[in-house]
Amino acid sequence: TISPDQVWLEENNIDLALELLTKMKIKAMSIDINSDKRDINGVYYPDDDLSINGGDGDSKLRLGIKGNPNFGLVRNLMVGVKSKADHKDIKGEVWFNELRMADLENKGGMAAILNVDTNMADFATVSATGKKSTIGFGSLEQGANERSREDLQQYNIVTNLNLGKLLPRKWGINLPFNYAIGEEVITPEYDPFNQDIKLDQLIRETTDPAEKDNIRTRAVDYTKRRSINFIGVRKDRAPEQKPHVYDVENFTFSQSYNQVERHDYEVESYVDEQSNSAVNYAYTFQPKEVVPFKQTKFMKKSDYWKLLSDFNFNYLPSNISFNTNILRQSNRQQYRQVEVQGIGLDPLYRRNFAFNYQYGFGFNLTKSLKLNYTAASNNIVRNFLNDDNTPKQDFNIWDDYFDIGTPNQHVQQLVLNYDIPINKIPVFGFVKATYSYTADYNWQRSSTAFSQYEKENPDGTTTLYDLGNTIQNANSNTLTTTLNMNMLYKYLGLTPGGKKSTSKPKPTAPPKPGEKIVNTAKPVTSSSPFYDGMIGILTSVKNIQVNYTKNSGTVLPGYTPGVGFFGTSRPTLGFVFGSQDDIRYEAAKNGWLTSYQDFNQNFTQVTNKLLKVTANIDLLPDLKIDLAMDRAYSENRSEQYS
Repeated sequence: TISPDQVWLEENNIDLALELLTKMKIKAMSIDINSDKRDINGVYYPDDDLSINGGDGDSKLRLGIKGNPNFGLVRNLMVGVKSKADHKDIKGEVWFNELRMADLENKGGMAAILNVDTNMADFATVSATGKKSTIGFGSLEQGANERSREDLQQYNIVTNLNLGKLLPRKWGINLPFNYAIGEEVITPEYDPFNQDIKLDQLIRETTDPAEKDNIRTRAVDYTKRRSINFIGVRKDRAPEQKPHVYDVENFTFSQSYNQVERHDYEVESYVDEQSNSAVNYAYTFQPKEVVPFKQTKFMKKSDYWKLLSDFNFNYLPSNISFNTNILRQSNRQQYRQVEVQGIGLDPLYRRNFAFNYQYGFGFNLTKSLKLNYTAASNNIVRNFLNDDNTPKQDFNIWDDYFDIGTPNQHVQQLVLNYDIPINKIPVFGFVKATYSYTADYNWQRSSTAFSQYEKENPDGTTTLYDLGNTIQNANSNTLTTTLNMNMLYKYLGLTPGGKKSTSKPKPTAPPKPGEKIVNTAKPVTSSSPFYDGMIGILTSVKNIQVNYTKNSGTVLPGYTPGVGFFGTSRPTLGFVFGSQDDIRYEAAKNGWLTSYQDFNQNFTQVTNKLLKVTANIDLLPDLKIDLAMDRAYSENRSEQYS
C-alpha cells in the first residue's frame, strides 16, 4: 500500500503565514515606485529580509508585491507552476489540493464599567463613570468576525458645587457651580489607512520614531470634552426686606463654557468652543389700584350705576423685564493630509458671535384692560474679521467680549386684551365679550452679499446703490362674544309657569304675644301646558357664540434705515404698532427707500377675515341641535415700485 505521505510529499507543502504578506507590504510602502529595487514589472521582492523570504537554502518560498493591494479584500486566488529550466516541451501532471486556512485567531477580550456617586450633604455631588473594553470582546454567541475590533477607554466626571454655602448665610448668595470633564480613546485593531495591517504590527515594523508617533496619533480616535458652568447666580431677598426696583436681587447671572477637542484618521485637529453669558432682570410691582367711585353712596342704590362705580385704573406697570445673552461659538477644523505630502490644507473656521437682548413690560391699566409689550434684537458680531473679511488667526472667543455688534433682526410685539364690561349693565348681563389686539413689527437686515449693488452708467462711471432691508408688520383683531340666553330669558320672565322655585323660603320670626298673624303665602299659579310649550320653543336657543377675527400684514422691502438699541418708531409709529396704511409715499419722501430703479422685490399686503357663529338649541329633552356658520374672506395685493 502507498501512504498519503508518499503521494503528498512533505516538501511539496506550502505553508504561508498571512503575517508575512502584511510584513512585506509594510516594507514595500517605504520603497518608491520608481526605485531600482523593483523589477521591470514594478514587483518588489524583499530578498534581503530573511524574515520574509527564506535564506539561500530555502527555495520553496519567495514573496513579491506589486502596487499597494489590500489583503483584506482578496476574493480570488490563482495558483500556477513556473519552470526555471529552459525547456521547449514540458509534459506533466500537477495537482493542487487542500487549500485551506488554519490557526485562525480566536482571542477573546474583556470589558468593565465603573460608576461612582458621592454626595456631600447639600454642598456637593460628584459622579464618575469609567469604561474599558478590549479587542475581541463580544457576547458568547458572536463569532470572531463579529466581536469588537477596537480598544475603548472612556471616563466622565461631573461635579456640582453650591459655592454659596461657603459664604455667610445672611448674604443670601446662591452660587451653583458645575464642572464636567470626559475623555474617550478608541484604538482600532487595524490601521485605518491600511485596513489589512494591524496597527501594532505597523508600528512595530516602522523604524523611524517620528513616523511611529504619527501612525499612532492618526489611527486613534480621541475626544475630550470639558465644561464649566455657573447657572442661576443670584442673591436671595431676605424675608423682611422690602423689594425695590433697583435691588440686586432682581438680577440673575449665568455663564457657561464648553470645549470639545478631537482628532481621528480624517481630522488632524478639531477644536470647538462655546461660551454663553446671560443677565436676566425681572421686577414685579405691587398693584396700585384706584377705584374713584367705590364709596359713592347713590351709585349703590341701583345696578345701573355698577359700570361707573366699578371703574378703576392702575398707575404702575405690573412688571418689567430685561435680559441679554452673549453667545459665541468658535470652531477650527484641520483635515489630515495623508496621500499627498508637502501640500498643506488650510484650516476651516466657523465662528458665530451674537449679542441678543430682550426687554418688555406688562401694564394692567384696569382690571379688564391689560397691555403687554416685548421687543427683542439679534445682533451679529463680526470683530473676528480683518478689514478684507479674512479671519484673524489668533482671535479667540474672549477678545472684545462685550462688543454688541450690528443689528441683524429686531422684533416688537404689542398685545392688548380687554374684557368689555357690557355685562355690568343689567339689561346686557347675559353678554360676555372680550377683545384682543396684537401688533407685530419685524426689521430684517438684508444679506451682506446683496445689500449693495454697483451699476455701471452709460458714461463709464459707476453708482453704488443701497438695496435696503425688509420691514414688515401685522395686526390681529379678535372679538369673542358669548350670549347666555338662559340669563336673558330669566331677566325677561320667560320661564315655564309650572316650575317650582328651587330656592328655600325665607325663615320668619315667631309672632309675639298679641300680634296679628298675617298669611304671607302666595297662591300657587297653575301652569298651562300650552303656555309652557310656547315658552319652551321660544327659549330653545340656549347659547350663542360669535367669533370674529381679522388679520392683516404688510411687507416692505428696500427700506434703508436701521434700528436703534431700543428699537424704532420709523417709518411711522402707526406702522410699528400694526397700521396697514400705505407708507411707501411717506418713506420715499424721507429718502428711506432704495433708489435702484430695477429693484424687483414686491411690496405685499395681506388681509384675512373670519366670522364664526355657533348656537346650541334644545327643542326637546332628547333633541339637541348645534348650528354653525363660517364666513372667510382673503385679500392679497403685491406691487413693485421704483
